[in-house]
Amino acid sequence: FEAGAGYASEGIQATVNFFFMDFRDEIIRSGRLDRFGQPITGNANKTRHLGVELTVSAQLTEGLEIHGNTTISRNRLAKYTVYIGGVPQSLDGNTIAGFPDFLGNIRVSYSHGGLYAALSVQSVGEFYTDNFQKSSNADPNRTVNAYHVVHGWIGYKPPITLLGRSLEARVQVNNLLNEIYASHGEGDDFFPAAERNVFA
Repeated sequence: FEAGAGYASEGIQATVNFFFMDFRDEIIRSGRLDRFGQPITGNANKTRHLGVELTVSAQLTEGLEIHGNTTISRNRLAKYTVYIGGVPQSLDGNTIAGFPDFLGNIRVSYSHGGLYAALSVQSVGEFYTDNFQKSSNADPNRTVNAYHVVHGWIGYKPPITLLGRSLEARVQVNNLLNEIYASHGEGDDFFPAAERNVFA
């Protein structure tokens, strides 16, 4: 179920969207890896996802724009039982592994003639590597910490064509500040994100 609204005027656009998803047999991660290093998944009897999504775009001056979006959500196991040594254990009310409650992005871009440049910040809230965690009592050894990453790029499109095609030169720098962080995890296994990397 979704309900949303939007606003648009000269130079600014914004939307807000509320959502509620009530799943039966959602495929979720178990917090374990198989012998090939792939996440093991299973079906949860019942799960719920609810939250709000916000977007905004604005033209600040000629050629200068800002875009942002964020999602604040709650992702929980409504009915899910696992068996440990043959003993059933209810995980009802726990947070679903791999789902952060906060996601956000903001990008500032500038263009003039054929020149353009942009800077973006990606923000991801903490999330858990298995389904045994509650936000009020989470195991730090099964928690992927929140992280914020900056990316930047600059490019130029000369006003010429070659065989009917345009040309472009671009340099993109991911993880501009060389942040060291884990991008995700499965149980006890954590996977580091790439350090600063450059594409030209």
